[in-house]
Amino acid sequence: MQESYNAANWLIDRHIEAGNGGRIAVESGDLKYTYSDIQRELFRVQHALAVLQVRQEDRVALVLNDEVAFPAWFLGSMRSGIVPIPLSTMLNGEELGFVIDDSRAAVVVLSAPYAKSLPTIRRIATDLKRAVIVVDVD
Repeated sequence: MQESYNAANWLIDRHIEAGNGGRIAVESGDLKYTYSDIQRELFRVQHALAVLQVRQEDRVALVLNDEVAFPAWFLGSMRSGIVPIPLSTMLNGEELGFVIDDSRAAVVVLSAPYAKSLPTIRRIATDLKRAVIVVDVD
């Protein structure tokens, strides 16, 4: 039986398995994250998705800045069989609400600066059950 493909395995895990976990995988401003750092973040995202009771094939809308949270939530969702929907941070709350409603996303993950759009998003996106606000702690 052929093993199924998962982008998280290809982009992150294979580097760690090859002994390159300490190499830089992502740079965000002055911050640098290794493959091992990203893998740890993927595991945290997978745990959060399980706690939020997001199931395979559910959709998660991502309104995230260019920060480590983006690859973590994108790849962590994919690894869990959940469909990540990256959205532009240039959209306003009403525009985000309509796109999220159309996607039927169960969860939205927002970088902290976009949290102010959440009431508008929730009013429009009727299938939305949970929201996660990502706060930069570095």
